[in-house]
Amino acid sequence: MYKLRAAAIGLVIAGVAAVPVRGRSSQGSRPTSPAPHVYQLGSMRVDIPPPRGFEEMLSRSAEFRQRIGEPERLWNLAAHLPSETAKTFKADQDIPLYTKVSVSRAAVETDITDEFFAGVVKQQADTTIYDQDFLKKYIADRAQQLGVTLDKPVPLGLIEQTPRSYSTLGLTTVSTGDRKINLLFSSSLLHLNRRLIFAYVYRIIESQKDQALVETVAREWVKSILAANP
Repeated sequence: MYKLRAAAIGLVIAGVAAVPVRGRSSQGSRPTSPAPHVYQLGSMRVDIPPPRGFEEMLSRSAEFRQRIGEPERLWNLAAHLPSETAKTFKADQDIPLYTKVSVSRAAVETDITDEFFAGVVKQQADTTIYDQDFLKKYIADRAQQLGVTLDKPVPLGLIEQTPRSYSTLGLTTVSTGDRKINLLFSSSLLHLNRRLIFAYVYRIIESQKDQALVETVAREWVKSILAANP
């Protein structure tokens, strides 16, 4: 049970990040992938290379897709495991480190202007997002559905900001039965080819080095994604 919940709690974190972003009222179709790590979002394509040292797993393993789940508001585009873990992945093993990329179902075909993206970033920066009443209810409801207790995520600050990206770090504690899991996560908003993309890094804390690990993976990965979408 622990292994399932540790990965599934990413559903809550991912869903929270997407809540404030509004697109069209109707949901677009699930994006297709016409080439490796390239995704068709309406009339636009985005290129999401895996982080260095990671391999894409979402398209390769039904067990992995089931483990990480998919929030109701988002389409998962990709998810990755460290290469050594990906080679030997089994359905019942721990997932202490993985990454994921999503897009809002309501905004798959929505053109995002520079001004709109700047406004979304300002909203994220100016608001104590986890203190908003509707997000508190969302977190509580989703945690109950997953059968876990989730402490309110604690924002740990900005990792990096560019005109096309905004990456932050957070921490939460997940309890299931008599076990508690401390989870670090980064959440990145990306403005790619007029589309708004969410990228996440999740790490179950195992040592004091894990915060630096998450920040480094997030920073380098975002840099490579931006370079792939000039």
